[in-house]
Amino acid sequence: MLHSINAERRLFVLSYGDGYSCFGFDNAYRHALQIAELTRTPKPDPSLIGTAEGYEQYRAALRVWADHVRGRRVPYFDPGTPPQVRGVLARLIDSGDTVRIYLGDVDSGRDWLEDCDVYGRLALSMGPMQVPLLIEPRKHGGAALLTACILRIQHASSRRDLYRHPNYLEPCFQLRGSDDEQRPVAVYAYNQLVANFENRNKARKYSEFMRGDRMSRH
Repeated sequence: MLHSINAERRLFVLSYGDGYSCFGFDNAYRHALQIAELTRTPKPDPSLIGTAEGYEQYRAALRVWADHVRGRRVPYFDPGTPPQVRGVLARLIDSGDTVRIYLGDVDSGRDWLEDCDVYGRLALSMGPMQVPLLIEPRKHGGAALLTACILRIQHASSRRDLYRHPNYLEPCFQLRGSDDEQRPVAVYAYNQLVANFENRNKARKYSEFMRGDRMSRH
């Protein structure tokens, strides 16, 4: 339920029982616009962005999508997800192949250097908004993928790239000394400290995992 509107931060403040969450004006409009394009229904009015009526446009779009996909298995991707990424992810959901995902800034191509929730198989969430989930080995649930922020998709067994963003700036990892007595080996990328390790072997394995040369951090 819409609780209030924070115009300064461009956020809808939503109430859920005893708690609250926030949802961006632009995000709500992008989802409503994408659903209208996918379902060939009237597009949302951009003049209503940031208003209670604009939030209701978004809610109405969700209902349209629920009716559109009722009883069907249809992946829903973040607005701005490239068609090539959509195609690769859809095939992976069907195949169940294990992959390594690299997330980052698509404009600069810089990798966010995420090392959690980036390795596993793809599946779909429940409900009408069936978003891609990345499920780690030996687990039964996983995190939703930020599909519009994918820079690279690597097939785990072959190490072959299934997708690589044209702007992808592959990080170069360097091992240096650290002032941390417990973890004296530091790993740097993009000239910034990424992590400290107990020894060079652990630092090397981490770097190899982050580059995609190995599929395990250990």
